[in-house]
Amino acid sequence: MAEAASAQHDAALRKVALVLLAVFWSITKRVLGAAALMLLSARASEYCRARLREPGRPKTCVIVVLGDFGRSPRMQQHALAIADAGLDVVVVAHGGSDPPRRVRENPSIAVLPLRAFVVPGWLPTLVALPFKAASQAASLLFTIGVRAPHADTILLQNPPAIPTLAVATLVCALRGSRLVIDWHNFGYTVLRVSMLARRGQPTSGRLGAGGRLLIGVAEAFERICCRGATAHLCVSEAMARELRDNWRVRATVLYDR
Repeated sequence: MAEAASAQHDAALRKVALVLLAVFWSITKRVLGAAALMLLSARASEYCRARLREPGRPKTCVIVVLGDFGRSPRMQQHALAIADAGLDVVVVAHGGSDPPRRVRENPSIAVLPLRAFVVPGWLPTLVALPFKAASQAASLLFTIGVRAPHADTILLQNPPAIPTLAVATLVCALRGSRLVIDWHNFGYTVLRVSMLARRGQPTSGRLGAGGRLLIGVAEAFERICCRGATAHLCVSEAMARELRDNWRVRATVLYDR
């Protein structure tokens, strides 16, 4: 009986390993495919746009919201203000709520939807989060690197920092675009609260060793990637001081209206 139970246990573990491997390979193919397409098309598309761009054609700003754009009044205000300044605006965001009518009907604002990736609920947190980040990176890389028009400026909402900061930095480097980060909060702190909530713990709870390691990696990632931005915006004086004193980032405070 013990041998039979052990064999069944080993078989179950092999099935789980195969499922994880299949998911990992699927996501990896998406990331590599999107990166290859972007690398092949970036310079060629920029050359064509430079040759074919009409004199006086407005510049383009791509706004990246890794969330529901319809529930982000601040990013909607950014889109309207940039459009009013005479630029074309392309919003890259997940679907969900419809933005206000004045945003939907603005001829200078277009929305490119991102594909959502649903993480299987049975995956452990330390496995689910990297899979989710890799899938989001693939979708975001393909959308702003291939589908979206060339952007003179990419305006990025933060958080989430993973994987948006790395993907936006890569696209800006390849396409010669400027990166502007709008700091609403710190991505690693939001991730910590999310992990605690997933475990049913309060925000004052304590993560295990693996969770603390993941948060440390997320903070380091955010600190490193934000260095590539041309400019920074933030929501309050307190955040501006925190960025200046502890992150060596100078941000302009832009209050919500």
